[in-house]
Amino acid sequence: MNVSTGHAPFLSVRRSMGLVIGIVLLHRLLMVWTENNLELRAGLNDLFNLVVGLDVAIGMFYVANRFEKIQRIKIAWTLLGAGISLSILATVIYTILETKGLLTFPSIADGFYLAFYPVFGAGLILMSWSPLSSIQERVKTLLDIAIVMLAAFLVFWIVLIAPTLTMEKNAEPLTVMVGIAYPLCDWALTIAILRVLYSGPGYIDANALLLLAFAGISQIIADGAYLFQSLAGTYIVGNWVDTLFVASQSLLILMIAFQLALQPERSTRRVPVNTASHQFGWALYIPNLWAVVAYILLVWAHNNALPIPFEMLAWIVGCILALVIVRQIVASQENARLGRQLQEELVERKAAEESVRKLNEGLESRVLERTNALTLEIAERKQAQAEREKLILELGAKNNELERFTYTVSHDLKSPLITIRGFLGFLEKDALAGNLDHVRKDTARIVEATNKMQRLLTELLELSRVGRMMNPPVDVSFNSIAQDAVEMVHGRLTQRGVVVTIAENMPIVNGDRMRLVQVIQNLLDNAVKFMGDQTNPIIGIDQRGEDNNGKPIFFVHDNGTGIPSEHHEKIFGIFNKLDPNAEGTGIGLSLVQRIIEAHGGRVWVESEVGKGSTFYFTLPKSPELKTNEH
Repeated sequence: MNVSTGHAPFLSVRRSMGLVIGIVLLHRLLMVWTENNLELRAGLNDLFNLVVGLDVAIGMFYVANRFEKIQRIKIAWTLLGAGISLSILATVIYTILETKGLLTFPSIADGFYLAFYPVFGAGLILMSWSPLSSIQERVKTLLDIAIVMLAAFLVFWIVLIAPTLTMEKNAEPLTVMVGIAYPLCDWALTIAILRVLYSGPGYIDANALLLLAFAGISQIIADGAYLFQSLAGTYIVGNWVDTLFVASQSLLILMIAFQLALQPERSTRRVPVNTASHQFGWALYIPNLWAVVAYILLVWAHNNALPIPFEMLAWIVGCILALVIVRQIVASQENARLGRQLQEELVERKAAEESVRKLNEGLESRVLERTNALTLEIAERKQAQAEREKLILELGAKNNELERFTYTVSHDLKSPLITIRGFLGFLEKDALAGNLDHVRKDTARIVEATNKMQRLLTELLELSRVGRMMNPPVDVSFNSIAQDAVEMVHGRLTQRGVVVTIAENMPIVNGDRMRLVQVIQNLLDNAVKFMGDQTNPIIGIDQRGEDNNGKPIFFVHDNGTGIPSEHHEKIFGIFNKLDPNAEGTGIGLSLVQRIIEAHGGRVWVESEVGKGSTFYFTLPKSPELKTNEH
C-alpha cells in the first residue's frame, strides 16, 4: 500500500474501496483466463498474494508508527504486520519449493504459515484489550466466549478436524499434527475475533475494526474451504477459495485506509476514539447464533451420522445450552441490579432537581436583588455622569464667558480712562493758557468719563453678584413683580408716553423677588430705549403656556424698532450694544440672562426690524402649585 511521509494517507477510503474491488475482480478474471494453464495460474495467484500481503504489511507498520504515545496499540499493529509478514514469507518459501519440485507436506512453509496465527491473534487480543466495567460484565463475556468456543469447536471438529484425522490416520504423527493444527488455529482465531467484536472500537476506527474482523472471518472460511477441498481431492489452484484469500487480504487494505482517515491527533492521543460505544451491539447475539448452530447439529445427528458420538454431542450441546441459560440468568440479575440503580438514580435525581430548583429560586432572588441594585447603581452613575457632563459644560461656558468678560471689561473700562487721560492733557494746556471756558469744558468731560466708569463698575459688580448673592426663593405672584417693575421706571415711561399692559392672573413663581423685579425693569428700560420714533409706544407683559419641563413662559413685548436676526444672540453679551451712541452700558440684557439662568430658566428674543421685539423667559413654578396640579 502506498503511503505518504506525512499524516495524510495517499489513498482515501473511496479510492481504497475501488482498489480492493479492482484487485478481487482482476484476480478472478486472471484465474478464469488462465484456466487451461495451471502453472501460470499458480504463479499469478502466488504473485497476487505476495503483492497484496506486502502492501498490507507496510500499511500496518506505518499505522503502528503513528501511535507514538500508546505503546499497547503500537505493539498490536506491529504484531498484525508481523503476522502478515510471516504469511508472505511462507508464501515465498512455498513458491520456491513448488517451483523446484521440493514441496512436501509438511514443509518449512507450513511452519511460517502456522506462526502467522499466534502472532496475528496476539495482535488482535492486544488491540481489543480493555478492562471490563464490572464482575457481571466479565462473567457474561467469559460465558459468551465459552459458548462460542464449544460451538465453534463442534463445527471445526465435524467439518475439518475429524475428516483430517480419518484421512491421515496412517500418516506420520507430524503430518497429522500439522494437518489438524490449521483448523485448531482457525478455531483460536475465531475466538480472538470474537474478543475484538466484544471490546468495541477503543482507540481504533470502528469501520477499521469491523473490516479487520471480517478479514479474519474470510481467512478462516478460506482456510476451512481449502482444507475441506484438499481432503476431498477437489481443490484446484486459482478457484474461488484462492480469490477469497485475496479478498481477505484486500479487506485489510481498506481497514488501513479507514484508520489513516482519522484525524492525526485522534490517532496519537491517549484518550480512546470512541469510549461511548464500548461494544458493537449486534455482537452480543453471536453466542446465541453459535448455540443455534450447535443445536441444529444435534438435530441433524439424530438421523444422520456425524464423526462424533451422539451422546457426546448431546452432552456438549447440553453444556452450551446450560451456559446460555446461566448467561441469561446473569444478564437478568444484572438488569434487575441496573433497574434498582436506575430507580435509586431517579430518586437521587429528583432530590437533586428539587435542591437545584430551590437553589435556582434563591439564586434568582439574589440575582434580582443584585440586578435591582446594579440598575439603581447604574442609574445613579448615569445621573452622576450627566451632572458631571452638565457641570463640565457649564464650567466651559463660564470659562468662555469669563474670557469674554475679561476682554470686554478691559476694553470698555479703557475707553473712559483714555478719555480722562486725553482731557487732562487738554486741561493742562488750557490752564496754562488761562482759557477758563475750555478748562470748564475739559473738567466736565473728565467728570462725565469718571461717572461712566463708575456706572460700568457698579453694573459689573451687580452682574458678578448674580448667582452668588441671592435672596432665599419665595413664592410670589408674577403680576406683583411686573407692577413693582413698572413703578420703578414710571418716570421714564411717562416721559416717553409709553402705555404698559399687564395681563391678569399670571402664575405664582418661586424665586428671588428683587432679582426678578430687576429682570422686568431692565427689559422695560431696554424697550423704552429702542422705541425709536414710535408715536403710540406700547409694552405688554404676559404669559403663554409652558415649556417641555412644565415651566411657565413669560414675555415682554414692545412695538419698537426691532432687532436684526443676526443680533438675537449677541445682544445678551456683556457691553454688546446695537447702537454705540445709545445710552446705557450694554450690561442690562446680560444681567437679565444671568438672573433667569440662576433661577433655572432660559431667555431668548424673537424680533423683526420695524415690528418690535418680544423677550421670552421661563421661571420655576411655586412648589405648592406643582403639588396641586399633581
